Amino acid sequence: MKKKIIILGAGKFGTKAALSLKSRYNSALITVVDNNRSLLSQISEKGINTVVSDAITFLLNYLERDKKDVFIVPAVPIHVAFEWIKNKLSVDYEIETINICKKLKDMFVMSIVGKKGELYVSNADFICPDNCIEPSDICTYTQKPRPLIVNETLKNFKYKNYQSNVIFSRQAAPGVGGYNFDVLYSALYNIKKAETPVFLSTACKCHGVVHGFIKKKKENKITQKLDN
Repeated sequence: MKKKIIILGAGKFGTKAALSLKSRYNSALITVVDNNRSLLSQISEKGINTVVSDAITFLLNYLERDKKDVFIVPAVPIHVAFEWIKNKLSVDYEIETINICKKLKDMFVMSIVGKKGELYVSNADFICPDNCIEPSDICTYTQKPRPLIVNETLKNFKYKNYQSNVIFSRQAAPGVGGYNFDVLYSALYNIKKAETPVFLSTACKCHGVVHGFIKKKKENKITQKLDN
């Protein structure tokens, strides 16, 4: 585990993650980020560092020199990796989300399109145990082999000329997953180079969220003035 853990969200899952990781990684500096002061006050009473902020704003302002030593636990109802990368790209690019293809939707036991066009996918059509340890070979709930490994399936998915980028969510404790901050920078670097539409996913072995989008280079304002 890294020296610093950032938990985005102080709701049910964020609180569970904070308490679980505090007991497991005593030497790590754990910070919980949320806009809700009331929720944060309950967590700070447990001796855990808290910051009142929007999750993506916090990540965008976080000191980049620390990125290799930071583990991020997303516990907010948004696709953190997509929102962060979209904001990073917005300096030079227009980002346009696109519909996820039917071929991808049909690959999973459960797939649901979100309000912003994102696709939630899962091996489960049931509620998973909170303390799942994500065994390598079987599902904790069914005790049977998984239908597929979601993060690997998304990584290897081929569709037209799309580039597929997957943030692998790793377990830090039973039922608590996340990824290193520098993984986001690697995805950002790959997407900046892409000249094709992009699938960006965050996924563990059993669940994931996918955004499809294209990026268009913004015209230089000086060039625009000269053309006018």
